[in-house]
Amino acid sequence: MNAFQAGQKLLCGDYTAYTPTGMSLFAKAGRLYKTPLRGDVVYFYHASMRRVAHVGLVKRATRSIFGVWDMVTEEGNTAPGRRFSRDGGSVAEKHYTFRESEVGGTHLIAGFGRPMYGADTCTADEMIAAIEAEDGYVEKASAAQLETKSGNPGDKNFTKYAAWYGMQGSPWCQMLISWCAYTACAAHRAKAHTGWQQTASGWMYTDETGRRLAGEWAYIGGRWYVFDNAGMLLRDTWFRDAAGWYYLAGDGGMLSGQWLEYQGAQYYLTK
Repeated sequence: MNAFQAGQKLLCGDYTAYTPTGMSLFAKAGRLYKTPLRGDVVYFYHASMRRVAHVGLVKRATRSIFGVWDMVTEEGNTAPGRRFSRDGGSVAEKHYTFRESEVGGTHLIAGFGRPMYGADTCTADEMIAAIEAEDGYVEKASAAQLETKSGNPGDKNFTKYAAWYGMQGSPWCQMLISWCAYTACAAHRAKAHTGWQQTASGWMYTDETGRRLAGEWAYIGGRWYVFDNAGMLLRDTWFRDAAGWYYLAGDGGMLSGQWLEYQGAQYYLTK
């Protein structure tokens, strides 16, 4: 996967601009919950619209011994300082308290979508860092100064998130979540370790996409190597697959086109 595809996987299938669609992807994937975790996507129900109509990202969530949740979120197209606003024109931190019984149905909080955080997408911390960096951004009066946080303020729903998505002029809280998913996955790949890595159990290899090789052959630097299902390099051993027997040298590289003496016997390994 590239970073764009990783962001799609993170959000359980695709980027979205419409909050009900975004929530439905989590529901279809079996990743919609009534209790929050750090990094969850929280969806809000709008009573007058009779549907899910706003979204944010959970930054912190703790539950008291009395069952009351205390939650801090970061949201787009909201108003700072108000408990709930779905058309406030800025990216801001919000605060909520609620019980699990107050999630779902026609309650304000509709549910929590759990992104597919992992080595091939990004971490919850990286997703949160992406949206926190946008705190204070205000929507613009036109397509000018989209990259600045406070320049050209207005109420016309022009933002850099909508420009990235291709839907300028539309409510943008869900587009901010989509943009952050892509941005976090791109940042994850930019800093991910690639190449060989030695652990206490042996050697592992991470390719240029950030994927840890496991259960497969890999051609690296002009030689063939084999990794077990745990991602560990096989070394100094015979290995058999559907095509036949191979010998992996002490450095893990497959021997070929040569004789091998093994436990007093001679073997010839073809090219």
